[in-house]
Amino acid sequence: MRLPVKILRSLVAATALLAITGSALAQTIKQPGLTLEAKAWDNIRIQDDSGKTLLTLTGLDLKPAPRAKTTGGVVTQTTSPDGYPALAIDYTLAASDDAVTTAKLTGYFTLKPGLVDVTWTLAGLPDDANLGLSMFGRRLAAGATSLPIEKTGIWKRHAHGGQPQEHPDGKFARYQVDDKIVALAFGSENKVNLDWKDGARHHISFVKSPDQPGTQTAAFSIILTPADWPLELVSARWHGRPVGLKITTPKLYNWWESRENQPAGQQPELTLDAVLANTADAARTVTLNHWIRDFAGNHVSREARDIELAPGQRLDETIRFRPSADSVDPSREIFFAEVSATDKATGEELAFARTNLTLLPPHDFKGTSTESLFGIAAYWPFPDEASVQRVMERMGVRWYRQGNTHNYKNITAIRHTQIPRKRHDEDPVAGDKWVREQLQLCVDHANPAWEFGNEINYAVMSIGMGDTVKDQERVKRIDRYLGWVRAIRRIQQEMGPPAADVKLLSVGLAGMDVKFADGIHDAGGWKLLDGLALHPGRGNFTPDYPVSEPWQNWKSGAYGNYWNYYGSVRTAANLVKKYGDTPDKPKELWLTEVYACAYPNSFWEDSLRHGAENAILSFGLAMSENVKALMWYQLFDSVHYDKLGVNPKDREYYFGLINRDLSFKPALLAYATAAEELDQAKFVRWLHFPESGESKTRGLLFDTPRGPMTILWDRTDGYVLTEKVKDFASPEPWIDSWRSRIPTLLPVAPGQASVTTVNPIGQRQNVAATTTARGTEVTLKLTGAPVIVYGLDAKRLP
Repeated sequence: MRLPVKILRSLVAATALLAITGSALAQTIKQPGLTLEAKAWDNIRIQDDSGKTLLTLTGLDLKPAPRAKTTGGVVTQTTSPDGYPALAIDYTLAASDDAVTTAKLTGYFTLKPGLVDVTWTLAGLPDDANLGLSMFGRRLAAGATSLPIEKTGIWKRHAHGGQPQEHPDGKFARYQVDDKIVALAFGSENKVNLDWKDGARHHISFVKSPDQPGTQTAAFSIILTPADWPLELVSARWHGRPVGLKITTPKLYNWWESRENQPAGQQPELTLDAVLANTADAARTVTLNHWIRDFAGNHVSREARDIELAPGQRLDETIRFRPSADSVDPSREIFFAEVSATDKATGEELAFARTNLTLLPPHDFKGTSTESLFGIAAYWPFPDEASVQRVMERMGVRWYRQGNTHNYKNITAIRHTQIPRKRHDEDPVAGDKWVREQLQLCVDHANPAWEFGNEINYAVMSIGMGDTVKDQERVKRIDRYLGWVRAIRRIQQEMGPPAADVKLLSVGLAGMDVKFADGIHDAGGWKLLDGLALHPGRGNFTPDYPVSEPWQNWKSGAYGNYWNYYGSVRTAANLVKKYGDTPDKPKELWLTEVYACAYPNSFWEDSLRHGAENAILSFGLAMSENVKALMWYQLFDSVHYDKLGVNPKDREYYFGLINRDLSFKPALLAYATAAEELDQAKFVRWLHFPESGESKTRGLLFDTPRGPMTILWDRTDGYVLTEKVKDFASPEPWIDSWRSRIPTLLPVAPGQASVTTVNPIGQRQNVAATTTARGTEVTLKLTGAPVIVYGLDAKRLP
């Protein structure tokens, strides 16, 4: 039977235009492996090729201004500008509280192979519209499991041959449904809060249109992949790149425990796993390259071979290697690895990735926090608290700037807070209540000290020595600060022990701001404090800069440079002496933020290799000035508001000892080395090479349970690590950039035929001595990199 033309036209219209206010025919569009079905305006289903619904999109809740919800809509089947099938929805909005809104909301859902692009556009908004709290509705399939939020980066070469960096590539909320992963993919610039969600809704971020006033858009993609696809492969498919690449290892932190004092062949075999996939629709032949170097630059593995990949094909590659036979100490080694894929036909590099792998033997530290200055200023529990504490235990960490001492085996935590915004005298009752709460937390958490305040002397970047804020503002800040300090001391007396026994440290000073410290002293604040907390920031100088004759009288502010390390520490130590001690309670010097920022391709920051060298010197110099604790800032790269995030333009993302992918930097090995060699050590004196001051050789002498130990280095190449030049390029970490190697004759202890040297990452090497008429001696070639030496005759050292 033939239908009348009028009825036939009505059926055709029903499949092209779906009125959502009542029941109607579903609209369905398909791509290989994925189906998008609109049952209703608030029932948009994403299905796999078996017909199972994995995710359903419902409506939107717009807020805070204007505040409105979707209550209906019309679905239209259409085609995207690039030729893909799509669904468009014109929504009906209902404003809350009977408010009138003229805004018009449309949704656009484009179906592509393996993914759906979702865009919502809101037009007709007032200029002051704020949609920052908006949520979109979504329902997950029954049994869906939420996976950790992740942020991806894509490695890019430096334009001038410097350190490659990761650049933002996206952030993902992921769910596993059976053997598939459903990923909500947001652009790296998207301000979406991935943690803000519940069982029915997820945060969405709208962005103002730059060329359409009153218009804002929100966009993301829904990607369906096999459960075994790493996120880097998913991101490559999403961005339309032909190849995805992920490298990892089977070990957490890429850390293998080595066998101390054993040759390379007896060390564990390390493995680097590479996952490569053709994320395009056509077959492709690629050249898979890899190289792995050690700290000295030796190649321990390298290969290039051609591979043909079918569309969507995944390749798993395992690279196995051991330390080089040329390694000076194969039990302590850091390896730098790169894997890349190049198009065989064109020679174009399609993808590359880097990581570090580490060999480090177990170590049993003897010193407690009362004997050690080794601390950490900040960390996050990645991947979990137990794993991080295992790393810190191996590093020799004994102090933590903010935490509960009861949560650690060998770490003593102190308390650190900001200063309340209001002056204490604005609301004394509330202020006293807050102080009591903080002191009680100190007691409950076994915090022996409280660092109250953080860098309130810091104002602008263009500062001079000790002049970070102008005089009037300085007085104002100090007065507000001391109002709280006096309240703390009063309440400590009222509470009595153990609250009264908590040491009160000064506000953590940004650099050694002498004027600010003098201001605290002159206002009567010094007598109220138990110690000085300092953040001795450092620029492109060696840690011992600007000290040329450290055994002579020190003058603060030498050379007029503010951001230097030892100059700040030495100045602070002298100020503590100048201001004087409280009877029976000596004032202490705490360094609560010390760092070796390794921001790539910036002359002002350390290279990865210099960061390791400077960690050794930072700890040794701090011990020479009787520093109570040195808190290294910080354990992980990135920042607290974007944990494990990617930002190649912000130095704040590069202060960690551990990379974003949880692999160790050379500086972490240096931290562990310093902690081992200075374990239960006592500083004896500076060495004089010679006393005339003409020599550029420097040295510190320590007494340790393992015998006399020295840290030696030479400053023939100067104190400035890098010069400011256009297009600065950081050297690779296996490149030793010190130009001069200065032969230095040193006396060897009686009965010893050799000395033991330890480099910044802890590699030990025996150096044979010679006997002369003067006695047993050894010649070491010193550079700007510190070397730790055992076996010298302390009595005959200069």
